[in-house]
This record gives sequence, C-alpha cells and structure tokens, in this order.
Amino acid sequence: MLEKLTKRQNEVLREIKKFIKKEGISPSVRDLAGRLGKTPSTIHKLLRTLQDKGHIKLRDNISRGIVLTEKLSAAVMVPIIGRIPAGQPVFSEELYEGYIEVDSSLVPRGELFALRINGDSMVGANILDGDTAIIRKQEIAESGDIVAALVDGEATLKRFKLQKKKAYLCPENDNYEPIELTPDSTQVDILGKLVAVVRKY
Repeated sequence: MLEKLTKRQNEVLREIKKFIKKEGISPSVRDLAGRLGKTPSTIHKLLRTLQDKGHIKLRDNISRGIVLTEKLSAAVMVPIIGRIPAGQPVFSEELYEGYIEVDSSLVPRGELFALRINGDSMVGANILDGDTAIIRKQEIAESGDIVAALVDGEATLKRFKLQKKKAYLCPENDNYEPIELTPDSTQVDILGKLVAVVRKY
C-alpha cells in the first residue's frame, strides 16, 4: 500500500504525471524545478521522499530517470537508448537518455527500447525526423521487417530485405543507397524489430 503524501509531495507527483501525459517522456529535475518554482535541490529531496513512499522509482545518473510505480492508463515505460560508443554494451543503463511512456495496448509483449529518429531516410514508411521508434529486442528478422541495427557501431533504422540470397538494409527514401550486408564489408548486429512509432504534434 502506498504511503499518504503531503500537499507538496502531491504537487510534485501530479506535475510528473501531467508532464508524462503531455510530453510522452519523464521530466528532468530541471523541468520540475522550473514548472513548480522550486530549486533543484528541493525537487531532489521531494523525489527521494516519493521514492521512499513507493510512488516512483529513480534511475540514478539518468537525467529523465523518474519511473512511476503506478502506471498511467496501463502504460509501459520504455528506455530511450542514446548514442552507442564503440565497445559499449548496447543496453547498458549508462546509455539510457530517459524513458518514454507508451500505451501498453499499442505494443506487443517483450523487452522494449526506444530510439530517436534523426534524418529522413525512412520517410517513405512515414517515419519522420524527430519521431521515436519503439523496438522489441530480437536478434533475427524476416525480409520486409523494419529493424534497428548496429552498423559499424552506429545504430540505424532500416527495412531488412533478402533478395537473390543477398541481405540489405534499405532506406525508404530514394536519396539514400541500400546497405548490402556481406561478411567482409560490414559488421552488423540486428538489435530488434520496429513495433510502434511515437510522434509529437
């Protein structure tokens, strides 16, 4: 059972929920401080109290690491993966930029992560610059799947295709060339399959 909150603690919790509903991601301490007119140190103390009382969980060393323990409208909190340095484990929490809340009815079960889309290489699939791609972790793909792949250390979102016994990562934009996957030319790891796209309007 969750512990009862004071007026100030309730104010912070309501602001967290409001921010997540509007923006789709968790607020940072700076976001909350600005919206509530309090200092970051005060917000830190209030967040620790909310965690102690069981209303949130805090992921240390992540700027948007606030996770609600009571989900809003049956939602799931999906970690956003940032830039992946060479040699770094892809799903290390150190690489999380924060979390995005996704309606659980819109995504399948399984381990999920999110990537922010930069560029226009997938506009033909209606995946636009600034969108957030929700990916289900899996190491295999079928021809035609849109996948997140690690290509020579860089994460990319492309359509996986098999043609005449050759494999390609194909953009959905004629201004870009497909990437042919060969044992000699490219080091590629399939990270997962696209299951949803989140867009802000």
